[in-house]
Amino acid sequence: MSAFDTPEHRQSVVDYDTWWRLSPAVARAYVDTRFGQVHFRFANPATPRRRPILCFHASPMSGRIYDMLLAELGEDRVAIAPDNPCFGDSDVMAREPEIPDFAAAMGDLVDALGLTAFDVMGYHTGSKIAVEMARQRPHQVGRLVLVSAPVYTEEELAEYRGVYAAHTADDAGQFLLDRWAMSLKYADPKKPLALIDRDFMEAGRGGSHIMHWGHRASHNYQHKTYLPQVQHPILVLCPEDDLWVPTRRARPYLKNGSILELPGRAHGFLALAPKETAGTLRQFLDRERPAETAAPITVPSTRGEAGRQRRGFVSGRFGQIHFRQRLPDRSAAAPPLVCLHMAPLSGKQFASFIDSMGKDRVCLAFDTPGFGESTMPTRPPSVENYAEALADAARSLLGPGAFDLLGDHTGASIAVAMALAHPETVRKVVMSSLPVFTPEEKQARAKFLAPPIIQRNGRHLLERWRIAMSRKAPGIDNHTVTRNFLDGARSGPLLWWSPRATYAYDKEQRIPDMRQEALLLNPHDDLTRETARAAGLLGRGAMIELPNMGHAIYDVNVQELCRIISSFLR
Repeated sequence: MSAFDTPEHRQSVVDYDTWWRLSPAVARAYVDTRFGQVHFRFANPATPRRRPILCFHASPMSGRIYDMLLAELGEDRVAIAPDNPCFGDSDVMAREPEIPDFAAAMGDLVDALGLTAFDVMGYHTGSKIAVEMARQRPHQVGRLVLVSAPVYTEEELAEYRGVYAAHTADDAGQFLLDRWAMSLKYADPKKPLALIDRDFMEAGRGGSHIMHWGHRASHNYQHKTYLPQVQHPILVLCPEDDLWVPTRRARPYLKNGSILELPGRAHGFLALAPKETAGTLRQFLDRERPAETAAPITVPSTRGEAGRQRRGFVSGRFGQIHFRQRLPDRSAAAPPLVCLHMAPLSGKQFASFIDSMGKDRVCLAFDTPGFGESTMPTRPPSVENYAEALADAARSLLGPGAFDLLGDHTGASIAVAMALAHPETVRKVVMSSLPVFTPEEKQARAKFLAPPIIQRNGRHLLERWRIAMSRKAPGIDNHTVTRNFLDGARSGPLLWWSPRATYAYDKEQRIPDMRQEALLLNPHDDLTRETARAAGLLGRGAMIELPNMGHAIYDVNVQELCRIISSFLR
């Protein structure tokens, strides 16, 4: 029995797959707002018969909490769940936001999608965004559903402001255990550990240094002041969570609404009972409203803009593929550069690098299928499968011309496969940390290529945090380590699919067949010795030792790497 074929790991895969895989009925996209790009999930039926609904998430989560509910509501209406600015995959604002800022961004979103009339739903912080949107756009908002609408005492406000203050990412990882304990405390009794773990990872994506922004904005906006100003019909769902008592105090402030208590329900109930919740919403939203014929939304294309990094999606053989694109500041003669990340991270690892490298050429960084925001495949792909999916995506964005290729760690192996399969379009190849393992080394490492088993005491977080801290490079702060830690953990059961594929890929036989000129970068990390072995296999290439660089080189050593790589590509 292999290390990843134990009963515990098989159950872990089943649990992960149930709660981490996005619904196929839900797609993702971006629109431009006054605060940058806003990422959103949406269900878009071919013939909607009911008014669209926008669903605003709690802090510090993302629209992912609505994924299964969107699929249910999307049977008869357009259903949209945006990520608030600063959270999920939406852009971070230049300043700390307030609730009216969030509502204004959502107003920009509905304008971009051409929605003129819609209902709104908001969960915790989202409940205040929904109320503020009704105040800002009273003639467009129809009905409101609020999941918890807390009316605080001054003592409660002081306590909450202390609990949800800025988080410090300490070396020992205690901040992870503290957050994990809070996640367990307020979770629905039926919420499985895999779903708790998924939501835990989703909540930290904006960074430990800004996680408190949503809570602070929420605490600065009081329902007892603004609820009485809303004349629209309101349904308040009151689950038995941390806001059970404060929400029941909202009754006197509802001019045209009611509270439906949900005893025994808590955080996670939207995913645990999506059909039941959708039924409750329909009873309220559709009451005394005739069915109507509506059009599905048309998502604006992600426009390129010189001198600015943009994100978007292209359709691929495994589903949607997420990308970051930096267009040059001026007309570029240099071939585009396509960047392939290490597993289990995402194209986010190249965000700073492509901003610098993309000043004189088009730069693209993809999320490999199953990582970041790219759709999970239904079965483990091979390195060649990954390469073909990303080659298709590159052609969709760049056209048929030639491009250069950069791969890091597992991305380097995918770069080898893509270069071999497409010698007519892949011009030059840069690979950083391209390990060649002996059979004994592969066997020794196999025990680490298994889905993590989630532990109720949170020890699985500490184990992974200690590995992350052991690889912390000079010049990296703990916020960046936290970002990479959570970014990698979001792959769920696919965490090891890409590394296992690269172990099975026979690089020793494939590298010598590359005909492109190649540059091998060998930083001082955990693969230095193994990467040096690849140098002797290169037909047309050279290796540069980087003894002063370690892990996360595309975060720390951006300018030096741009100089080295630009010189080679020229």
